[in-house]
Formats: sequence, structure tokens, C-alpha cells
Amino acid sequence: MRVKWLELAFMLPADTSGHNADSVKNVNESVLKELTDYTTPAFEFRIRTNAFKTLESLNYLDSKSAMSMLNASLSWNGRLASPARDALGYFYKQIDKKAIIDQCIAKGKWTDEERTRLTGIFK
Repeated sequence: MRVKWLELAFMLPADTSGHNADSVKNVNESVLKELTDYTTPAFEFRIRTNAFKTLESLNYLDSKSAMSMLNASLSWNGRLASPARDALGYFYKQIDKKAIIDQCIAKGKWTDEERTRLTGIFK
């Protein structure tokens, strides 16, 4: 429920919130930070998958969320791995997001097998 609330808070138009542009920017940054936190392994897979889908709907990806999605895509749990791969595939089609994902793959501490599996997602 919190993830959906964050999505709605992010999409709230500035003119109906009664706040100035700086306040809206701060709210949006805190919303995105919290959503990104929900993608990490600190949360159970249902929360993580909802966060993946929400970030996809908001078209937002940073290195932290990309790394979380890459880790999730390697999971034995198909209900976590599949939505992570789907979100990564969506973001990989965008030049700026592709660069973030490629950078995370390059910088990550992956085994050779994991690196092969990760690069195979985008073929």
C-alpha cells in the first residue's frame, strides 16, 4: 500500500498541492529515494516487485535501483526475478538508462556465470 501511495504522491500536480516548486521537488526526491529503497533485498519480494513496477511506470532508474534489479534478476525466486528482468528490459531500451545498467553490470562483483546471465537478459 505504501508503494502505491508513493506513486500517487509523486504524480500529484504541483498546483493542487498548495506547495511551491522547491517543495514539490523535495517531495519528489524523497518519494524516489523511498521507492528505490524498496527495491533492495532488505524487503520481501512482493514489496520489491511493486517498487520495480512503480519505478518503471514513473520511468525512473538510478544506479541503486538498477543494481537491486540486477541482483533480483539472478534470484531463484521466479516471482522476483521475472519482474526484475521485465523492468530491466524496459529501461534497457532507453539510451540513458541503458548506460546506467551497463555501468552497474561492469562495476558489480559478479561471478562469470552471473555476468553471462545478466548480459543474456538484453539479447
